[in-house]
Amino acid sequence: MATYFDDPIDVLDFVHNYLQDKAGEIGLAFVGYVEERLIPEYPALTLGSTSVTREIHGTHTFGVTFILEMWIYHADLSASHRVRTREDLLLVGRVRKAMHDNLRLYDENHNAQCVFSWISAEDPAFMRTEKGPGVVGSRIEQTVQSQSRFK
Repeated sequence: MATYFDDPIDVLDFVHNYLQDKAGEIGLAFVGYVEERLIPEYPALTLGSTSVTREIHGTHTFGVTFILEMWIYHADLSASHRVRTREDLLLVGRVRKAMHDNLRLYDENHNAQCVFSWISAEDPAFMRTEKGPGVVGSRIEQTVQSQSRFK
């Protein structure tokens, strides 16, 4: 059996680095790590919390599911609602496409790091920031299914 993610820190580090490498083509000016509060540039994406569930999957094997939150901070409030919404949806779509281009989270050696991974939810949001009146954005949820062996 392949060695897959079994620790949430490994998943967070991988997704953060992957998105940081893809930031230019996605259109992100900043990729933050785990609910970072200081966002120097917009549009930005920050990784949020990760929940983990484990179930007995087979002999000496856990089925492990990670749920990652991503927060996209996109539009300032000076643009019209229509423009903000459309730009936010386009940015969410580019993030989804980038993540779906690597559904098994292959590393630089082309080793799969999970059984399967996908964007499982996209929710619009209004987020207050410490720097200004707030931004329009979205919450994205990524599901990562993995396995881990035990004795």
